[in-house]
Amino acid sequence: MGPPPKKKRGCLLFALGAFVLLLGGCTAIVVIASLGTSTENETGTVNNIADVTDDDSSDEAEQVDDESEVLVAGGTRDDPYTYDQLTTIEFDVFGDADGSRWNLLVTPISDVTDAVIGENQFNEPPPDGVVFAGFTAELTLVEASKEPLSVGFNFSFEIIGGSTAAVYDQSTIETESFGCGVTPDDFDEFAEAYVGGTIDGLVCIPIPTEDLDDEGTQVALNFGGDRLYFGPDGSSPDPLPTPAPADPFPTGERVGTREEPFGFDDPSTVVFETFGDADDSEWLVQIGAISDIAEVVLASNQFNEPPPEGVAYAGFQADMTLLSANKEPLSPGFNFSWEIIGGASAKAYGVATLDTNFIGCGVTDGDFDDFSEIFVNGTLSGLVCIPVPIEDLTHPNTRVAMNFTDGDRIHFGP
Repeated sequence: MGPPPKKKRGCLLFALGAFVLLLGGCTAIVVIASLGTSTENETGTVNNIADVTDDDSSDEAEQVDDESEVLVAGGTRDDPYTYDQLTTIEFDVFGDADGSRWNLLVTPISDVTDAVIGENQFNEPPPDGVVFAGFTAELTLVEASKEPLSVGFNFSFEIIGGSTAAVYDQSTIETESFGCGVTPDDFDEFAEAYVGGTIDGLVCIPIPTEDLDDEGTQVALNFGGDRLYFGPDGSSPDPLPTPAPADPFPTGERVGTREEPFGFDDPSTVVFETFGDADDSEWLVQIGAISDIAEVVLASNQFNEPPPEGVAYAGFQADMTLLSANKEPLSPGFNFSWEIIGGASAKAYGVATLDTNFIGCGVTDGDFDDFSEIFVNGTLSGLVCIPVPIEDLTHPNTRVAMNFTDGDRIHFGP
């Protein structure tokens, strides 16, 4: 006898309430390091924490908790963290990200105006006296009570002008395009990572030209008014070890989790708990194995283009049969979205997560239509294509996921 039907919830109406709660809530950060000394916190809500050595004779070792953490200096405007150095930060926020720890690296600020203008034909040059200033941010998830996580609205990036002594975010200076416009490899704050996964990309902010090369100009992460600063010279606390993505998961019960997914080509029953007509509808879902379908995509339409370097067009066959419903006909609609969970990269990929020349893979023959309607005993079938890093294509931990609107997922794997 197989596992019981998996009930998943798709709650679109709760999204707005969660958004308001997040924006209205307090956020703070804690900075973790492997070695430090006690110091008084400048802001009161942004705390810097460090692990001490195992020397039992030290006063610090006698005073710390089970995690051996004490307050340390750094990350302020007068003593920023150093560019190109990993720093571990802990989120003290409302929601799923509370208590999560990330290893953060910020690169020095540079003039990216030419790169931005060359990225998109509709990008306009910055106004006179303004430059498009950019830096790369990399955040690797180290610890979390719930996975996957995104940076989301927990903080915003800023540049603090050394010459003008002003704060600039993407919209502070008015430009022809909002901020810098379309930027290459931009940082996606809503990309989702599992432990060991990294969210990275270019952050571009228009600033006055005079601030670009000023030694006092810094990058800041603004957590609801409390800021963490990065600059050319400052503190460099040792970060927590960056975990590697998980080893291959052992084969266990098939219950639809990431660690114990339903099997590829194994029909599995999923019950929707959602608002609307699809509530309590029962579906038999069968997902085929993931493969490289670049040739299929390119043959489907003359305007389709090959995937970017390092990216594969990953495809799988999806079949959904409606077993029971309170109202007919039904379509999956917005109740969930298809994803591939990268085993090597430890990140979640939707159709549009990776930048391509089109949205997703482009036009594909026989693609799965989420909005086709069927009656009981009818079946929806089609091909789903999602761009993913090549290293994820054949990794044993790579999964197909049905991501419901409340963030819960049903997983399918080998």
